[in-house]
Amino acid sequence: LLHFFFFLLFFPKCQTHYSLLVQMAAWRKLSLSERPIDCVVILLHTYFLFSCWCIEVKYCADGLSANDLRFMMPETYAFAKDNNPLFLSGPEWLRTATCFSAYGFSLGYSMVAVGYIFGLDAIRLPTLMFVGMKVYALAFYHYMEFTSMMPPQNMGAYWGPEAPYLVSIALVLYRMLFKPRPFSTTSPKKSSPTKKRS
Repeated sequence: LLHFFFFLLFFPKCQTHYSLLVQMAAWRKLSLSERPIDCVVILLHTYFLFSCWCIEVKYCADGLSANDLRFMMPETYAFAKDNNPLFLSGPEWLRTATCFSAYGFSLGYSMVAVGYIFGLDAIRLPTLMFVGMKVYALAFYHYMEFTSMMPPQNMGAYWGPEAPYLVSIALVLYRMLFKPRPFSTTSPKKSSPTKKRS
C-alpha cells in the first residue's frame, strides 16, 4: 500500500515533467537566415549604437557648437541648425535626457542586437521592458519638441533620423510580443531541394 501511495503521489508530477521535457525537445532555434526581417532590427540597433557613441555622448557633455570639429559633430550641428532648433539650443533637460539615452539606452540596444544575432529567447522580457521605456522616452521627447517655442518646421528632415526608432519598435514588438520563445519554433527545418543526378 505504501508503494502504491507513493506511485499515486509522484506519477502525475513525473508525467508533467516528462511532458515539459518533450515540449522543450520539440522546440528548434531559428537561424538568422530563417528570420531575415531580424537582420533589419540588427542593422537599426547598430545605427542607434553609432548615434549613442558618436553623437549623444558628446552632446551630453558639451552640447552643440559650430567650433566642435570632432567626428560627426559638424554634421550634427549643421543638421540641427537647419531642422531642429530646440536640439541646437541644448536646454538642460534635453542634454540630461540625452545622457540617459547615450549611457543607458546603449545597453538596451546592445542587448537587442546580440540577442537577435544569436537568437536568445531569454531576452524577451527585458526587451519588452526596454521597448516600454523607449516608447515613453520618444513620446516625451517629441511632445516637448512640438510644444516648444522652437518646433521643427521641415517634417521630412525632422522625421528622417527619428523614423528608424519607430520602425525598430514595431519590428521588435512583432517578434517578441506574441510568442513565449520568439526565436524558436516547433516546425521542422525545411530541407533544401537537391538536384537529381542524371
